[in-house]
Amino acid sequence: MEKELRAELVWDPHPEKRDKIIAMYREANLESRKGWPVHLDGMADVIRRFRNAFRGRMRTLDLTADSGGED
Repeated sequence: MEKELRAELVWDPHPEKRDKIIAMYREANLESRKGWPVHLDGMADVIRRFRNAFRGRMRTLDLTADSGGED
């Protein structure tokens, strides 16, 4: 997955919870507005890569199955 996304991911599965977290972090100085266009372009690129990587996988999930976890 990380190779496909060209990024290191942080996986936090929260086994005790229904919500799962997959994150990617990068350094950014958000106090400088000059860099905002670059950061926004970068975020849009990451969103596209996540969508492309996960779209097919999400379609195959059985969301009707009871995981026995938190509602």
